[in-house]
Amino acid sequence: MTDFAQPLGVVLDPVQGGAEPAFPGYLTEILAHAGLPYEVVPAPDPRFAVLVVTAAVNTDAGVLQPWLGRGGRLLVLGDPGPLAELAAVRVTAPVAEGRVVFAPAPAWGTPPDVPLRAFGGVRMAPAAAASVVARWDDGSAAVTVRRVGAGTVMVIGADLCQSVVRIQQGWPVVADGVPPSDGTSPVDDGVLKVDDGIALSYEQDRALPAGEVFEPGFAHAWPPDAVAPYFHRPHADLWRHVLLRTLWWLAPAATLPWLGYWPAGVPAIGHLSHDTDGNADPDAAVALETFAQCGTAATWCLLPPAPGGGPALSPETIARITAEGHELGLHFDAHSPGRGFTEAELAAQLAWARAAGGPVTTNKNHYLRWQGWDDFYRWCSAMGILVDGSRGPGTQGNVGFPFGTCHVAYPLGALPVLMLPLHFQDLAWTIQPPIAEAVLGQVLAHHGVLHCLFHGANMRLSPETRRAATAIVELGRSLGLRWWTAARIGAWERARRGVTLRPGPGLLHIDTELPLEDAAILIPLGDSPIPTVTGAPLRCAVVQRHGIAHLEIALTLLPGRTTLHLT
Repeated sequence: MTDFAQPLGVVLDPVQGGAEPAFPGYLTEILAHAGLPYEVVPAPDPRFAVLVVTAAVNTDAGVLQPWLGRGGRLLVLGDPGPLAELAAVRVTAPVAEGRVVFAPAPAWGTPPDVPLRAFGGVRMAPAAAASVVARWDDGSAAVTVRRVGAGTVMVIGADLCQSVVRIQQGWPVVADGVPPSDGTSPVDDGVLKVDDGIALSYEQDRALPAGEVFEPGFAHAWPPDAVAPYFHRPHADLWRHVLLRTLWWLAPAATLPWLGYWPAGVPAIGHLSHDTDGNADPDAAVALETFAQCGTAATWCLLPPAPGGGPALSPETIARITAEGHELGLHFDAHSPGRGFTEAELAAQLAWARAAGGPVTTNKNHYLRWQGWDDFYRWCSAMGILVDGSRGPGTQGNVGFPFGTCHVAYPLGALPVLMLPLHFQDLAWTIQPPIAEAVLGQVLAHHGVLHCLFHGANMRLSPETRRAATAIVELGRSLGLRWWTAARIGAWERARRGVTLRPGPGLLHIDTELPLEDAAILIPLGDSPIPTVTGAPLRCAVVQRHGIAHLEIALTLLPGRTTLHLT
């Protein structure tokens, strides 16, 4: 199908040091989570059918001309630098922050239905040889495409990697955030939390549910009396989607397979978490009964007793939680009097949780407290916390996707703690179920995780919340979701990261470190005929992922090498 030896090579901009984080290197995290086969190379290499360059500071355009002439495909992320002439563009200005409006294009088909928030990049002016397929909000070129011989050069002038990281991890939290003018998200409450660092715009990146009208004078009430705008689109995931669709468009037909995010046939995952605020056994009993009605295991984040001897769940209740199949995690408290946001405090509370509940490896911060940027992830990494679910909304006006994602991901810097995004708290008590259903729709479209947080105290007070919990689980299940604990999500993702796909002419080698039951190998079909696959016990189906048809090859992967033959 192609005379190139390998499908995808990545040339990373060398990091020169300085105060700014090394955003270009995050491309490898994006590709690894997508399960794509790729190789990092120090310079453009003609072995590859597709090359991705993150800021082309030291790239020689002359080296690429012959490769493009025989059909090579080049994707430049950020400033094209010395490749600008090859791409038939001229850089006109840097961009610190802006929005990118996408037009329909062969690369991604139907474009994102909202302008995408971007951090970093350049504005461009194209020559006649280049086509503009996306523009900055001032009308200047943001994404261009040019044919060169039999090959293609595409420039995404927005800094895609920086945008994904900044949206997912926000800004460092050193002071209260600035609330929106409509009064729906009073983050300036004197308590430092994750939502003080939201990088998305309250004014431009939220919307009301379909058919709703905002009434001035919004007042927080439980249950809510009025509807607030919410972060209705996962901007970081939309950037990931644009990148993946572009790579599949650039790659020769059916040569860029990937490892599905979830087991074969599963479009997305649901996750229920429960915080034990108040530590009252009767509240816990109501939550346990509700989760039993849902038929779903949850992750219970245990709040340590307050300094001086506050309440704690009884050993009998904790034993019941584990006996009924739930996971125990920590609810790190840096909010109560006498407790600080420090590494030593986290270590002490984690030791308490492990003494009470066994090998705790999941955390969510009480009150979603946060300070700094990634210090907390460094502490978690040193202490064996493998999944953190603290990054989410704290008010009725910032639910949905305040950090732009429904995907688990590692933070910048390859820290070994998965960020598990949170989307809303206490259905029917803090937000209306239609918003949750709309968020679920986006999770399905992007094949991520829907994270619903509940508190037993609110479940006890609100029969509607108990009914809404059961309803969202049943709705998700009817749409194909499986409901997993944080520990199971983390274990699955870590096992995925141990799988390496090595495609070649007519075959696919799969190297596996840990067993992965019912894995999904996905081959974009495009206009290609469906290949016949042999070489292992498997089953095949055609599924839609990221908006296009894929051949899904379902098989159990065992440690070692599995080889599939495609004809």
